[in-house]
Amino acid sequence: MNTNEKASKAVTVVLLLICCALAATIIIKTLSGGEESVSMAAPTTTAVANVYTETVSATDFTKTVRLYGRVENNNSDVTAVASTTGYVTQILVKKGDSVEAGDILGYVDASVAGSSYRESPIEAKTSGTVTGVSVTLGEYLAAGSTFATITPAPDYVVSLSIPEKYINDVSLGSRAILSSSLTPSLSIDAGISYIDTRVDSATNTFTAELSPADMEGLRDGMTITADLVTSTQENVFVVPIESVTAMSDGTYVYKVTDGQAKLGKVELGDNNATSYVVLSGLAEGDEIVTEGTVSDGTAVNVLTRSE
Repeated sequence: MNTNEKASKAVTVVLLLICCALAATIIIKTLSGGEESVSMAAPTTTAVANVYTETVSATDFTKTVRLYGRVENNNSDVTAVASTTGYVTQILVKKGDSVEAGDILGYVDASVAGSSYRESPIEAKTSGTVTGVSVTLGEYLAAGSTFATITPAPDYVVSLSIPEKYINDVSLGSRAILSSSLTPSLSIDAGISYIDTRVDSATNTFTAELSPADMEGLRDGMTITADLVTSTQENVFVVPIESVTAMSDGTYVYKVTDGQAKLGKVELGDNNATSYVVLSGLAEGDEIVTEGTVSDGTAVNVLTRSE
């Protein structure tokens, strides 16, 4: 073998070794890159929704209609007047004093020249608070003139205009709960004490008055919310309005079953401002989602109100 042939074979061997080294490098990088991509893949997790629930049980349902009325005071100021003409000799009360019917507020000297001295008392005709004294000591007062003004304790009623369609659903004694957006803590039981069933053709309403069981928190002229009871049902399933989902083929609630929210179709009956009566689709003890964003099959974590 000559020198040229030996050199040629040596070059060929070197080139083969270089090619093998390059191939090995490519293979190692490829394998290394695959392992890295596998190790960086995020693990698969299942989302869990936090929800509040309510357990279904038979209860009584009250159907109400929400109306808006005005507080009116049936009592008005009462004046104490002099029964005779004379000079004011005594004033026994001042503004702000509380008095009872029959209390003496003061005296007027009703004597005339040549007659024996006598004083005429001014009596309170009602119980209440003295809101004004109209005379001064020694003043000459004519018979029938105002001595003092007494404001009796308020006798509030709530005047309502009720839509005609409820005319057969309410009667004397029908109950209502009074509330006010301006006083969130206000909640007063009341009953219908007067009904005028003549219907106003312009508004298609009739009028009624509610007598509150408690006057605390009310004031003359105040606008009040009245949730008037129109019917009651006993031993029915009731769910909060916010737990009901309306779909094109009906109404549904989400029941919690084996830690998941499951969509269940329900048939609804009457409703009020907060709740629906459920006629079918629920059973005693069912747990339904009342708050929380879920879909059919969502895993749920049931919270308590302290959480």
